[in-house]
Amino acid sequence: MRSSLLSALSWLTQFSAAQFHVDLINRISVVKTTYGTVFTNNITDTKISVFKGIPYGRPPIGDLRWRSPLPPNPWLHPINTTTSATACWGFIGANTTATTSEDCLFLNVWTPAQSDTNRLPVMVWVHGGGFNFDSGLNPLFDGVQLCRKGVIVVAINYRLGNFGFLAHPALDAEDSVGNSGNFGIQDIMLALHWVRRNIDAFGGDSHNVMLFGESAGAHALGPLMASPLNTNLFDKVMCSSGSFWDSEHGSMENFDQSRQRGIDWATSVAGPHTSIAELRALPAYVVQNTSMWSGLDPSVTSFSANVDNYVIPQVPAAVFATGKQAKIPFLSGFNAREDTAFQQRGFDHSSAAAFNERVFTWLNMSGNPEAMIRAGLDKYFPATSDSQANESSNLLIGDVVIREQTWEAADLHEKTTGQPTWLYIFNFTSEFSPMPGHGQDMPFDFGNLKPFGFTSANVQPGPDDKKMAEYMTTYFTNFAKTSNPNKPDNLGGSLPIWPAYKSSGGHSTVAEESCGPKKKCIFELASPPSTQTFDYGRFQFIQEFRSNGAFPADWHNFTVT
Repeated sequence: MRSSLLSALSWLTQFSAAQFHVDLINRISVVKTTYGTVFTNNITDTKISVFKGIPYGRPPIGDLRWRSPLPPNPWLHPINTTTSATACWGFIGANTTATTSEDCLFLNVWTPAQSDTNRLPVMVWVHGGGFNFDSGLNPLFDGVQLCRKGVIVVAINYRLGNFGFLAHPALDAEDSVGNSGNFGIQDIMLALHWVRRNIDAFGGDSHNVMLFGESAGAHALGPLMASPLNTNLFDKVMCSSGSFWDSEHGSMENFDQSRQRGIDWATSVAGPHTSIAELRALPAYVVQNTSMWSGLDPSVTSFSANVDNYVIPQVPAAVFATGKQAKIPFLSGFNAREDTAFQQRGFDHSSAAAFNERVFTWLNMSGNPEAMIRAGLDKYFPATSDSQANESSNLLIGDVVIREQTWEAADLHEKTTGQPTWLYIFNFTSEFSPMPGHGQDMPFDFGNLKPFGFTSANVQPGPDDKKMAEYMTTYFTNFAKTSNPNKPDNLGGSLPIWPAYKSSGGHSTVAEESCGPKKKCIFELASPPSTQTFDYGRFQFIQEFRSNGAFPADWHNFTVT
């Protein structure tokens, strides 16, 4: 440690005018950020410098618990960022590589740059986990393989569960703008501010920042695009399996619902008259252990993103419908079997009769015509037998929790902004990865073909798996570079053309061939990627139950099982 620090100080003495220095012989990279100097001895054989645990925010502890994040205090001495720092408290922490802590506002940077003048595109990753678990430290999100395509990768932590999403009237009262409920989303914003101010020093291009995330990570991006606090924080977005944080219980919790959740928790843990100061004095493990996620729909069983009248003034779909979201290139997609993670939340399918009754009752809360509801169910989610009811239950829960809103975000975005928009369905299978379930795209997104989800440690990835990872990392780094997944790298002419998405009433001027509801086609990420026939009818059927962007309020308390 001491020799590394001395080496870093030596570099600063010799190169005080520059911001980024790489010494491949001595295995040290040193970067001056706006807050202080960081260095790493973690340089791969492919000359990628890996910085882990860079502070982007002040520790949200003590009196800063449940407050908007603040920039880090400057530091005088170089920080060693060779190894990971901490992960935020969450429901599941076993897949991280360091200690869990409230002091967790750190990010990791992977850069192939050898100079601060390189100006490489930047990909900022927001992890998923229902806003209740996981972290940017997860080895699955290692950025090395993406960096080999000529980009910089940043992976961030943000506050989760109660720590990140507690809403409470007393918190509103102590803040000048009545702000509580979405501190975790604000953490992501602060990290993006850090990227805008500092990524050039790592050889990045602060004017070409792509934000991408999966599941809850993607569900954070729709609200970020729709937030009035988003002041040009990113230049393009990729949402994988999520966008608006809708579920079988409707749109995200509203202002009153989220505050009642906070009141109920505070009362249960410390009594009805407990002050915020007393709650802030609770040990972190008490806060975590008294607000655990049940494993069912986190939007109604745990603390998560909500309408707070500040960061998220209204449900994101309403903003997208009026074209007031960020007007930037957009790419999104979903997996063929999203239901694999949500089947336990499916509508009662103990029999065909039970399924038909439950789903009709649910949809009928919308006030839509009964004949329209029954016709749509018969066409898209039929249940004439018990086995068919099981299939339709799986299909419906996957659509409502993930697929419909992921499609709708792309559809509304292209329709209301005319920005270049791209849509995919991930449907790749192999012996190594036999099911295109929820999250199963991530090993291929990052090019890290490690056991995850449906993959098996007993089966090694084969040539098709490696080819799929090559296709997907090429498409996504192309999008980071040019806002078009087809260029500049076409793998020597072997990269299949990805058609742009065109909504029924859209006006995008993208030159590529298009797919969408009119042509009834979609781009399928399979082996090999290709354009396939696709009926958007069942998504459009579900979309019909929105009013001003929101699903029926009565869905919030509906029992689906």
